[in-house]
Amino acid sequence: MEGKNRFSIILLVIIAALAIALASMAVFVLVGGGASTKQVEKVVQITRPADSQVTVKKIFDKKLMNLKMAEDKKLSVIQISAEMVYFNKVTGIKDIGIKLTSYDGEMKELIGTYFQNLTLEEVKKPETKEKAKKDLIKQINDLLNANEKGKNDIVYTINFDEWFYQ
Repeated sequence: MEGKNRFSIILLVIIAALAIALASMAVFVLVGGGASTKQVEKVVQITRPADSQVTVKKIFDKKLMNLKMAEDKKLSVIQISAEMVYFNKVTGIKDIGIKLTSYDGEMKELIGTYFQNLTLEEVKKPETKEKAKKDLIKQINDLLNANEKGKNDIVYTINFDEWFYQ
């Protein structure tokens, strides 16, 4: 009888300790001891590569492109100057420069088609330039990685030196 009593007491002590530990963890998380979104953003933030890791390539210099016609059937154009910043070395690709040269026409076509799908009203919005950068970086990286085994970012960013529309 005494053995069962000791076993019950030990079991109750273990359960009580686990309950206290669980309650203290719940209080810690609810009070704000967990990772905040600001901390997570800092971890995810990508640092700019060193100048020796990237190269700049001019894509367009003062190029006029037609924009999508608005409802008033008025012709609108955008004039851009664009350059691409790309990584010098990418895993699985011998010579990035040769690859970019061989895809030069397709990249320019991709960019032209992108702007043909924008209206003058869309181009006037300040956030459109940043959206165009992100979309074009993704599309160009997808194009350049289409026949590669790995999917690595080749293009780091695209800079629009000029962005004039009418």
